[in-house]
Amino acid sequence: MQFNPKTIPDNKEVKEYLGWRATCVTEAQTKNLSKKLADAICVKSNFVTFVGMSEKPQKVEDGKAYFSKDAKVVYFSLRNKEGQEFMPLFTSEEELLKWTEVAEKKPFRMLVTFDDLGPLFVTNTKFTGAVINPMSDNFVMPRPLIAQWMTRKRIMLDAAIKQMVQVKK
Repeated sequence: MQFNPKTIPDNKEVKEYLGWRATCVTEAQTKNLSKKLADAICVKSNFVTFVGMSEKPQKVEDGKAYFSKDAKVVYFSLRNKEGQEFMPLFTSEEELLKWTEVAEKKPFRMLVTFDDLGPLFVTNTKFTGAVINPMSDNFVMPRPLIAQWMTRKRIMLDAAIKQMVQVKK
């Protein structure tokens, strides 16, 4: 995770795949798109979200904020009609700024990879899942889907490592 990144990545591949969802008419197309989207989200993407801090910075120098070691990150969330909370993740600066009621408060920004979600969700049990680009694409990833994709990624990495070890023998 990275706080207040100077640049925000533009996850064009994820954004493109999210746009394809409406065009899938067969089960095979949907399954193929799901694999592509999972790979793009799990391996290739860095998302950005807004966060707050439990206390004000002790000092700000050269554009960097310094906090005490006891400061805690406060995650913003979105609620659905059922009251479930989701962590909002954004694919670009443009998508992030669509959340105007939070953006106007000028909170900190944090880059998040898919691998960061596991520890975040263990320590923040209030989240039912994550939602990518909630103000436009609104792609919901419930906890079970995140867990499934994490397991899939781990299996693929283990297989790749085994293959590399066998080639070296």
